[in-house]
Amino acid sequence: HFWPWQVLFLSLALVAGFGGLLIRYVVRQDRQAMQIQAVELAANIEQRIRGSKGSLRATGTAFAFVPNIDDGFFTSYFKGLQFDLGYRDAVSVGWMVPVPPRRLSALEARMRAEGNSDFFVWPITNDRLYYAMPYVQPDTARNKKVIGYNMYSEPVRRLAMLKAYESGMPQATGPVILRQDTGRSEQPGFLLFVPVYDATRRQGNEAPTKTAFRGFVYAAFRLDRLVNVAVKSGQKDRLDIEFYDVTDGGQQLLYDSRPEIWSAKNKDNIGTTMTVAGRRWELIVAPVYSWEFRNFPQRVLVYFLLATGVLVSLLVSLMVWL
Repeated sequence: HFWPWQVLFLSLALVAGFGGLLIRYVVRQDRQAMQIQAVELAANIEQRIRGSKGSLRATGTAFAFVPNIDDGFFTSYFKGLQFDLGYRDAVSVGWMVPVPPRRLSALEARMRAEGNSDFFVWPITNDRLYYAMPYVQPDTARNKKVIGYNMYSEPVRRLAMLKAYESGMPQATGPVILRQDTGRSEQPGFLLFVPVYDATRRQGNEAPTKTAFRGFVYAAFRLDRLVNVAVKSGQKDRLDIEFYDVTDGGQQLLYDSRPEIWSAKNKDNIGTTMTVAGRRWELIVAPVYSWEFRNFPQRVLVYFLLATGVLVSLLVSLMVWL
């Protein structure tokens, strides 16, 4: 009676080992399916931001050849671009120039002469320069709230502006609350700054210099708008999607599709990173329900093979016993 027990233990051990390999394979396949979801979403977001960044850089290039940018030119330029198509993911696009404190009164007087009778620069600081927004599109009630806002007064925006000025390249901010959203449901967003240089002061193909710096064109974004157009139909109901800015080592929340679920702590979560105009983002996705994105036919087949293996082991042991 010793041999039947040995046969049983050996066969069950083989079944358990083989079953473990099959289960790990199926789990790996499930995670790969989730990884594909995450990579596709990140690629779609990056593609849309690159498109907006390209439109913003084209705007900066156009502005570089215009001696005087006023309200008439700014408005007609964006109407000609069909704003909703060229900047479909942006909340707003604006133009700002550096103004020393002694010229603030002249800027306010010029803007009022152009028809903006309520224009004033805010907040007032002790900085050597102000970057107040005289023009913004589209012309909506919410966007009018940012007219005159001195972006240089806010540390996160100022850091991105300084980096864009030093590098001459588009630069995104860390997470910020958009001024358009203050006083209502506030969600983190980000801004993208593109420096503009006076092209009429350059000779031939020489690179622009800081002395030719004129100002910034900028675009403001909310991740909810980007995600709504980037996520495939049906995905948003099945996935918890979170975006974090991890540029400085921590996790600063940019977007959370389901605040009641913390994907970062979900054992089934999948993460991927992406670079957005000088910032590093992390995308974390997790299934809303644990059974989402699981290959049930494969799992049923594995459990059937395991049960069959156990049954065969018992029958072989019984035959040896007899």
